[in-house]
Order: sequence, then C-alpha cells, then structure tokens
Amino acid sequence: HSFPTRRSSDLIGNIIPSVSDEYGWYMQIESFAKYGKIFGNYGYDGSAAQLAGTASWGIFPLIPYILIAKVIGANFSIMVISNLIFLIIAVAVFIIFVKPDKKQLIIICLIQPALFLVGLYSLGSMSECLRFALSIIIAGILVKLLRKEGNFAFKYIFVPVFLTFSVLCYLLNAIWIPVYIFLVLRMKKRWVK
Repeated sequence: HSFPTRRSSDLIGNIIPSVSDEYGWYMQIESFAKYGKIFGNYGYDGSAAQLAGTASWGIFPLIPYILIAKVIGANFSIMVISNLIFLIIAVAVFIIFVKPDKKQLIIICLIQPALFLVGLYSLGSMSECLRFALSIIIAGILVKLLRKEGNFAFKYIFVPVFLTFSVLCYLLNAIWIPVYIFLVLRMKKRWVK
C-alpha cells in the first residue's frame, strides 16, 4: 500500500489517489455520485462491460461513499474524508452499544493509536476503513447481545440487516452470522433437542 499523494500543505484538501486501486475506487464513486452509474470499469473510458464495472466487490462497499459524495461532492479526497467519518461513527456506535465505564473508556482510547493499519488505511483512498468500521460495530453488537441487551427490533431487525450489509461489503463478515444466531437462540432457549 502506498501513502496518498498531496498537492499542497492541506491535511486533507488535496489528496490524490496514488495507486491504481485507489484511483479505481475514486472513479467508481465519482461516476455513481455524478451520473448514477458507471461507464466502463472506472467511469469514463467505456471499454469494459457495464455489468462487471464494479469489479469483484459489487456496489455495496461503494454505497456509503456515494452517499457522502452526494452530500459534500466527489473530489479526490472523498474516500479519506469518508474513511475518517466511518471510523468516528463506528467507535461512537461501539461506545454506545458497549457502555464502557471510565476505566474501560480510557483503555479503548489508549488502544486506538496502536491500530496502525487502521490509521494507515484511513488516510488512503481504499475501502478497508469501511470494513474496519463495520467490524468495530459488529464487535459492539456482539457485546450487547452477549450481555442480553437490546429490544426485539434491535435483535431481529437491525442486527440481521446490518450483518447482511456487512457481508455484502466484505464476505469475511459472514463468520459472525453463526455467532449472532447462537447468541439470539441462546437468549430464547430455542435449541433443537
């Protein structure tokens, strides 16, 4: 992975994607934000098939970025800004779900700088930060379920929809589905005998 290139002394304002994957993600987001679809593989040349234009990931990892691009505009910094927003939201949701005491909150704050890869990817134009953010929220959900907290809507509507979206963004998140089922069934004692 390479560090993003900057045109000026701005911290975020002029970040330019510096590797082909970063530029590809940017072109797909810009194309969806401006035109509602992609034209070719990365948005402009029209040489690739329309059906496979989003490559192996599909549209789902792009949706959060597209929504932010619609609000603040698609520019070279859209992924960096979006990645920072996703991580801030994820940590906030984790804290809301887990409800740590003061000592645990201090530990959470001290752990953050140790997550070097998250910091590295947050300043790049790659979608890994979205996956990190989804995983942080899933961790908060699992803690909440493990503590037997959450109402019917949380357990049976929000969590399955969130897990489905997470799996569509990153297939590895499918490993949490059996854990979710175990935690929910354990609470209801619906084991097949």
